Amino acid sequence: MSAAVTTPFVLMSKSMINAASDAEETANKFGEVFKGIDSQSSAATQRLAQGFDLADSTVQELLANTGDLLTGLGMTSEQALQLSESVVALSSDVASFKNVEGGAARAANALTKALLGEREMLKDTFKTAVLEAEVKEKMIGIKRKDRRLTDQQAKAIATLQIVTERNTAAIGDYARTSEAYANVSRKSQEATKRLSETFGKLMLPLAVKVTNALIEIVNAISNLSPGVKKAVLMFGGLIAVVGPLLLLLSAFVFVAATITGTMVLVAAKHKQWVEIVLSFGCKQEIAEDIVQEMYYKIQLKLEKGLDIMYNEK
Repeated sequence: MSAAVTTPFVLMSKSMINAASDAEETANKFGEVFKGIDSQSSAATQRLAQGFDLADSTVQELLANTGDLLTGLGMTSEQALQLSESVVALSSDVASFKNVEGGAARAANALTKALLGEREMLKDTFKTAVLEAEVKEKMIGIKRKDRRLTDQQAKAIATLQIVTERNTAAIGDYARTSEAYANVSRKSQEATKRLSETFGKLMLPLAVKVTNALIEIVNAISNLSPGVKKAVLMFGGLIAVVGPLLLLLSAFVFVAATITGTMVLVAAKHKQWVEIVLSFGCKQEIAEDIVQEMYYKIQLKLEKGLDIMYNEK
């Protein structure tokens, strides 16, 4: 296939593999944050994914980010999940209603920070200002209902209630306007993300094997002698054109050669040439074939009048 076909395919494959890898890492974090309540967290993910046309990985990332901070306040996994789901749902509706740049992710980030007392970002995303005095007033009633709550926990709950009360018009907006262009566009992005993750997941095992093989090759090259490394650099341009291993071996010969000589000394180093090829991960039989092909190429050069003098240096 031509580069015009293979290059986009390789780039697309890399993008899919990266998407699958990111989704895998997100799922791992999600599982840790909501450990022990797998069925509840899975149900919450499905409700939000279906209700707002989001990829599962997007929902898990938003829930995990908020839940991680809330459990840091001492909340149980169940409490953190309940509040996190409310945060993501409200943020998704507000992003739709107020056309928030950055969508639900940015809105959820702003609301999560507000739960911790950082409320400046709410003004840009939710177009809502929340004062400390009204939060404290709301906290009184909340702590009266549940005296086990700490001040920080009560403050987070109070903030969410105030923001929700001031954005009642936005609640349900995504469902009402899901066919509007802005929401269809977001839906398309999430659908593409799901597709990339699906195909990328199929390619991940192979990608891991290929990456490990490349690591071995890089390590093998790193352990080559300085002279061989110099040969690789000097003939790098030719290698890209004529064929990596074959011309690389020829390069090793020409670097150590001058104008006169014979094939005898070259062939005397047969074992070393084979070992070099083996260091690239080739099997013994293939390595032998490549070295023999190198001899043939050099012999053709000699027959055309090019003399090669090979010495120990």
